[in-house]
Amino acid sequence: MARRARASAKERESAVATESQYRQFAAALLDRTTSDWIPYGTSADAELFTSLVRMRSRARQQVRDNPYARGAVRTIVQNVVGLNVGFQSRVMMLRGGKLDDGTNARIEKAWNRWCKKKYCSANGKHSFASMLRLAVGRVAVDGEVIVRFRRKAFSGSTIPLALQVIESDQLAEDYNRTAPGTGNPIRMGVEVDADERPVAYWIRPNHPGDYQFVTGGGSIQPVRIPAEEILHLAVFDRAGQTRAESWFCAALLRLKQMSSYEDAEIIRARAAACRMGFLKTTGGSSAFADLETTTGKPTVDPADGVTRQVRFAPGQFWQLQPNEEVDIPASPPPGDGGDPFLRMMLRSIATSIGISYATFANDHGQSNFSSSRLSLLDDRDNWRVIQAWLIENLIQPIFERWLDTAVLYSALDLPNYFADPERYSDCRWKPRGWAWIDPLKDVQSAILAVNAGLDTLTNQITQNGGDVEDLFKERRIELDLAEQYRIPLAADTRVTNNTAAVDPSATADSNNTAAGDNTNAQQ
Repeated sequence: MARRARASAKERESAVATESQYRQFAAALLDRTTSDWIPYGTSADAELFTSLVRMRSRARQQVRDNPYARGAVRTIVQNVVGLNVGFQSRVMMLRGGKLDDGTNARIEKAWNRWCKKKYCSANGKHSFASMLRLAVGRVAVDGEVIVRFRRKAFSGSTIPLALQVIESDQLAEDYNRTAPGTGNPIRMGVEVDADERPVAYWIRPNHPGDYQFVTGGGSIQPVRIPAEEILHLAVFDRAGQTRAESWFCAALLRLKQMSSYEDAEIIRARAAACRMGFLKTTGGSSAFADLETTTGKPTVDPADGVTRQVRFAPGQFWQLQPNEEVDIPASPPPGDGGDPFLRMMLRSIATSIGISYATFANDHGQSNFSSSRLSLLDDRDNWRVIQAWLIENLIQPIFERWLDTAVLYSALDLPNYFADPERYSDCRWKPRGWAWIDPLKDVQSAILAVNAGLDTLTNQITQNGGDVEDLFKERRIELDLAEQYRIPLAADTRVTNNTAAVDPSATADSNNTAAGDNTNAQQ
């Protein structure tokens, strides 16, 4: 009885365990097929601490050597920044609700002057536009970049402010302790307060990988720099995350494997293309003794135990030793089977980076116009998100710091600025846009949307990277110039000629007038 009771108890325990297992989510089951799938519930910083340096180095190596990775970075930079991010000051007058054109013109002139590389860059190598391209490229590859405000005037600038771009290697990722004096925790070089707001950054004065060129015993011990002097540009995907990973992190392994596969295919094709011959000797000694050995010396007697190596080269004939034969494994040239495999790999890599396959691989042979258009539109949505992120986290903070410094040092005279700085910092940033995919149909649909009230002319012009005010000014100049020289334009859109198209009541009045004229004519 006791033995039967123990057996039934074990059966009940087994049944309970089985039932508990099937109550779980399928993604959480631990069975024969998922026994090797054991992730850890660590924080973002804990995961990055063990992987950040190696992952960053591998991403840089792939961008240096892999053409697809290099092209992806170029695509990101060109679409997010392009030539430049335009600037338009939007300071309003205190009364009347109109723009203060004089103040806006002075701010824009001073900003455009400071954006030259001899003024805005601490090392004098980058204009503001090229610095934006550098920052976006570093964030894509390294995951983050540091921009430091330098309170110093360069090249005779009237505004004592410049920017210094610092690679993320100098932000000491191995510096984890309690900050002396403040008691704040330091997480991978970032000192944060109780609310996880950065209060300081511990940055190495020299790059840790630049030891070959550092003279005079350059130190790599981190130095505390207040957060007010630093812009840490990174995309944070998890709450509490202090550092950021490369945008290529999910694609690095596949990029490496694909590169190795391509190398193997090239070597196999080269071996298959080599046409070589071997002369067999049935007895006696060989008349040729120029086969190379692993020791680098010619082999005369094969009985000496030295292993010989034959280098494949097209058009060569080698003399074999007596009683020797050559067994060369079949090495067919690459066939059509490699293309589907490479396309599959490239699709997964492009998806992880956030670029469409056609753009990433520069392969439009597998798509038609509709699918290409859909891919371009998806890409553009992604670029707009990154553009908004760049403006919010880098461009606007730099402009506000520049404006404060310019007013403080009398480079700009803005009345009552510090009483209402937000009034003067109001502006519009104009990131690059894109041309129509199908110009005829896209323009027609835009006109219909604007005329139906479903969209605005400002929005349509902005999507193409333009500005409605600049367009109207240039159009006004063109119309006046054409009228001055009496040159008819194909599309003269002056209000005086299109009152009926704008004002429905005018259309009705003109129709009534025309009807009256017809009646009088009949009478």
